[in-house]
Amino acid sequence: MQTSVSRWGNSLALRLPSTIAASLDVKEGTAVEIRIEDHSLVVTPSKPRYKLDDLLKGYDKRKHGHGEVDAGKPVGEEVW
Repeated sequence: MQTSVSRWGNSLALRLPSTIAASLDVKEGTAVEIRIEDHSLVVTPSKPRYKLDDLLKGYDKRKHGHGEVDAGKPVGEEVW
């Protein structure tokens, strides 16, 4: 499949055909990573990067907190 590069303000833009976008589950606003690999342009959907504070937002220790849990003695190469 072939497409062309277009101007978008001071940048260049690449339009994704709907069949390719659908097969990758890429929608408007999807974050992507761009890199050059073997003289080719590679565009892949980004994996989300979560921050611990964001994941714990809304966690209520009073409701769900139960303190430490004893997992028993080490059974392998764990370092405590």
